[in-house]
Amino acid sequence: YKRTYGFYSSRNFAPADLKITPENSFLISNRDTDSIFEVDENGSLLRRIGSQGSGNGNFSDPCEMVLTQDGKIVVADYSNHRIQILERNGTFVKRFGSNGTGDGQFKNPWGVALSKDNELFVTDRMNHRVQVFDLNGSFLRKWGTQGNLEGQLNEPLGIEVDDAGNVYVAEHINNRVSVFSTSGEFLYKFATSYRRH
Repeated sequence: YKRTYGFYSSRNFAPADLKITPENSFLISNRDTDSIFEVDENGSLLRRIGSQGSGNGNFSDPCEMVLTQDGKIVVADYSNHRIQILERNGTFVKRFGSNGTGDGQFKNPWGVALSKDNELFVTDRMNHRVQVFDLNGSFLRKWGTQGNLEGQLNEPLGIEVDDAGNVYVAEHINNRVSVFSTSGEFLYKFATSYRRH
């Protein structure tokens, strides 16, 4: 143990994700204040990015983030049903997506991950699917339908892509991790036998 960030029982700090920047600061998405905090290694606040709302650079329940190779911040703006891209200093760059079920639309996007080819993978939680975009926000492809069979998804949340092109999707309702190729081919799944006492 080294240190704690935030405050026990704090009513204004509900972190959803954390990323380490190249400058060794921490970006923390805070769903309670609908903003992103950047703090240094001592926990001192460097900047607060965004506030509650639906305008450019505002958030409603920001969840997972990913940093692009050129330093931009990609944020899953969960309750605004969209993805936002910001400069490292918080300046708004672009947004894409809206509430719906069509290609490029979302119902509560939670997770974001980048492949080594700079394709953006988004877990579209309540549409029970993964959608893939380029960094301009152009829709490329999707996969997933609601269910518990192999290749189906049920409220996907976290997502990661490894250098070999495996896409790992954490499913909230199915209590498992499903693994796909970057094209959406189901590869395998795994879970643990942990039981809460």
